[in-house]
Amino acid sequence: MIQPYPFGGYDPRNKVKDSTTSPCFPFIFPDEFPIAVHHRRSPGRVPRGLNPDPMATPLQPEILIAHPWMGRGGSEATAMWSLDALQDLAKVTFTTSSPVDWQSLNAAYGTRVDPAKIRFLPAPRLPGMKSGTTVAFWQRAYFERFCRTLGDRFDACISAYNPIRFGRPGIQLIGDFSFNEECRLRLYPHAADQPRHRPSLLRQCYISIGERLAGRAELPATAPGDLVVANSRWSAAVLQRMFQIPDAPVLHP
Repeated sequence: MIQPYPFGGYDPRNKVKDSTTSPCFPFIFPDEFPIAVHHRRSPGRVPRGLNPDPMATPLQPEILIAHPWMGRGGSEATAMWSLDALQDLAKVTFTTSSPVDWQSLNAAYGTRVDPAKIRFLPAPRLPGMKSGTTVAFWQRAYFERFCRTLGDRFDACISAYNPIRFGRPGIQLIGDFSFNEECRLRLYPHAADQPRHRPSLLRQCYISIGERLAGRAELPATAPGDLVVANSRWSAAVLQRMFQIPDAPVLHP
């Protein structure tokens, strides 16, 4: 049975029923979703998305979708299909540190994201950074630090690529395990082939600085209340074995 939609009124799960219409974003509508939704309350104020007049048109929730750098990989497909699926159901803000060419991205991923329906919020980059692959761990940490200032402005926050601490519960899609150094070394067969990736004091300093730059030193990658989504059963098993996250929903094309 369909549960009441947490924003009140129209339940989009009656519209999006399978992954053929939006293959990378059916996971927004499972029963677990309300744990990742946050209503800001203040005296005399109705929570965002809940209309005081039951006969009026339901207000659209405000949703943040975040991706650290839009190249042309698999996680970018997830970001684009998330935007495609939600652009008519919510007020969507998209943030990333890279330039965004909507026409090129739509052509690459077969989406129909309408820039007029998306609020684009450019995220800051580390000084001098022109690529998402240069000191990538630091750049992502800087992006996460920025995202943490945004969480309370939205009804839901979604990371399209690996965990981001938004300062409140969010939806986290796991694309790979590069965000965790132990996992990277254990799971990637060629992790130490390049000298800069080999375990060393210099590498430890690089990772430690990144963790502090993100503002989550000594904290786990995910926050309490996060809805963590795997991209395969194998990833779900790794999440359970190495991060003690049981029964992660699995989303894959």
